[in-house]
Amino acid sequence: MYTKPRSINIFLLNGEPDGVRTAEIAMSTIMGIAFRRNLLGTVKKEFPVLESAGVYVLLGGDENEKPFAYIGESENVSQRLRTWDQAPSEKLPGEWSEALVFVSKDDNVTKSHARFVEARLIQDAKKNPHWITNIQEPQQAGKLPKSAEHSMIEFAEQAKILSRALGSDVFKPVAGKPAATSGDETATPESDKPATGEYSPLFRMSGAKAGYNATAAVYLPTGEIEVMSGSTVAPEPSDTIPTPAKNAREQLKADGVLVSWVFERNYRFPSPSMAAAVVSGYSVNGRQAWKLADDSSKTYDDWEKARENGAV
Repeated sequence: MYTKPRSINIFLLNGEPDGVRTAEIAMSTIMGIAFRRNLLGTVKKEFPVLESAGVYVLLGGDENEKPFAYIGESENVSQRLRTWDQAPSEKLPGEWSEALVFVSKDDNVTKSHARFVEARLIQDAKKNPHWITNIQEPQQAGKLPKSAEHSMIEFAEQAKILSRALGSDVFKPVAGKPAATSGDETATPESDKPATGEYSPLFRMSGAKAGYNATAAVYLPTGEIEVMSGSTVAPEPSDTIPTPAKNAREQLKADGVLVSWVFERNYRFPSPSMAAAVVSGYSVNGRQAWKLADDSSKTYDDWEKARENGAV
């Protein structure tokens, strides 16, 4: 998880946020480069490091405008991208329009290293159902010496951080591991919580008549509220449900996160009200609707104010 502070340097080659961008973590040798397809020639000229081994991500949209990401590796990323540019492959569900590249500035990454990172990134990208990712399973990366394996695990983690810094959420996990459920059919995230205190206490909201019963916790590093696996949502939304929440319910069904109106896995929402509206099926103030599981007299709003004042 991305819990420790980091300093990232973003460089805009031509001064445009949507042009060629690079990102580097302080005191690290990994470099991330993001650019549109038509700028490939410029990137090859300006960044000779692309001629070394590394991993790349091709981004685009399929015929239904759903975003896709194809993750690959090469011992010469520059040549491989030129091949992709000149000879489109049936491996892609549509035309790629942008690329992310991750290479090492000290040229210590080999093809074996890159294959190891590629496999890990493909697995991690599959955690985000909003994206179509590589159809094939990751190739067998082979075994690396323990020291190299550790280094490449860190390389992959830094690549995911840099991809977010460069504007792509393809590696953003939208669901955690399946959480354990208790006998009262209320989900609990204890099996999903790291030991580092990354989550808030549990919150719950329920409506017997509407048919929803959900448990959630705030993921503290980002402030998102994570509804837990096993939570149920109202099967029939009311006329007052906000359009974004209505659309989110349909998207969660399409992505397989909601099955028969039950969360199959944890899912993070940007705000408590968005999560509450999806669960309840109507417009609701989530800061008041979510109540602490161990003290139902206190709301999400009460907990947040106490936290800001240092009481929790």
